[in-house]
Amino acid sequence: MKGMPTFVPQWILMQLGATETSFTRTITANSYQAISLDTVGVPTDATVLHISYSPQGRAGEAPVFPVHWHGNSPQRKFGNILPLLGQPAKMGDGTVGKECPVHIRVLWVHQDKEDGWAYIVDALDALALQDNARVIVPAQSAVEVTLMPVIRELLERNSSKDYVKGFMGDKLTFGNVINVLLPFMCAQADIPTMTEDIRGAMTKLRKLRNDLVHEGKRRTSITTGEAIEALAAAVFAFEYVKFARPQLLARLK
Repeated sequence: MKGMPTFVPQWILMQLGATETSFTRTITANSYQAISLDTVGVPTDATVLHISYSPQGRAGEAPVFPVHWHGNSPQRKFGNILPLLGQPAKMGDGTVGKECPVHIRVLWVHQDKEDGWAYIVDALDALALQDNARVIVPAQSAVEVTLMPVIRELLERNSSKDYVKGFMGDKLTFGNVINVLLPFMCAQADIPTMTEDIRGAMTKLRKLRNDLVHEGKRRTSITTGEAIEALAAAVFAFEYVKFARPQLLARLK
């Protein structure tokens, strides 16, 4: 995809819903310290996407670098504790670092109570790891599990549950909901409809998802640009459904 990045800049993760927390700690050479992230404002149930360490060495002094310590089985995911060991650097004149302030940046996503948001978190985590194929399914699921119960409740107001269940299970695709049923319902409720560009991006996301799940295609060929676009579409659509849901339920009888 021309013009799209081949890596994931941190600002993109922030635009899609991640939060950055920054703080400074002094690291001592050959000394272990554990930093609990909840003491600096990162919730204990947060998913940490990225951490960066920047030693702030003083002029003429050797720095001390933080080493992210782990046991015999490294964990792929970050936890809520930063286990750091100070690794002293040695200057050309033989000076060895003793202690050093380190600026620490933590990028994280909160696990809030919205059912669909957990899927957004999974997709963000995959994007941070540049596991592009693993972004697609949770990105679509975030919108689907948020939207479909609203559609079901509205249909059941005028039809039996059995008929609605059969209709939604056998005949109503997610594409039809996004492109036909939802715009119609929003127009009837006199609220702004989802924009055409977001619906178009959701249609592309749905195709990517179907290629992966139903046909086993594209797993190794999904680009970072496609993954970013897919997740961006899901985030916008997810937020739109949260906006539209209470108004649809209140205005349509």
